[in-house]
Amino acid sequence: MTQKANIRRDCLARRNALSQFEIKANSLAIHERLSTVDEFRAADQLLCYVSKDSEVETQSLMENFLEEGRTVLIPVAKRDGTLQWSNLKSLDELEPGAFGVPEPRADSLRLLEPDEDALVIVPCIAFDPSGQRLGYGKGYYDRFLAQHGGGKVGLAFDVQKVEQIPAEAHDVPLNVVVTESQVLVFA
Repeated sequence: MTQKANIRRDCLARRNALSQFEIKANSLAIHERLSTVDEFRAADQLLCYVSKDSEVETQSLMENFLEEGRTVLIPVAKRDGTLQWSNLKSLDELEPGAFGVPEPRADSLRLLEPDEDALVIVPCIAFDPSGQRLGYGKGYYDRFLAQHGGGKVGLAFDVQKVEQIPAEAHDVPLNVVVTESQVLVFA
């Protein structure tokens, strides 16, 4: 098993050990910290993963963004390993899609090319003090982030922090990681 696979397994186990109460409470604390990040406050367009299972909850974050009249785009995973983005109008438009991740129903799919400077909220399984992140291993976000010029913010629980994630050429570091206890900003 590779070092990344070991980190992924260990961090998923720690994240999955959190109770539903801890996930909700910590997600709320993360949302409050995120609201202090300048890039988030200034964003007109938010590209945001739709949470499932033990991930940092994003549905209420997206709902608040929509209520403020701002644009939310959610990812749609394509079979070719790329992400497309759909303009979300309501959480009622979602149903389980690829990998069990909520995606827009076919009748609610509104594909839109993201603004070059749109802020991306990225899922993390693990992160390190240099801004490296570890995702689910399929490379969807790394492929997208490699060509996207906007801010890259990871949401994670403190239990997902590791000493170091081995970086490969295709890995794209984050600008910011927000946890329940801190906001880490990287150069």
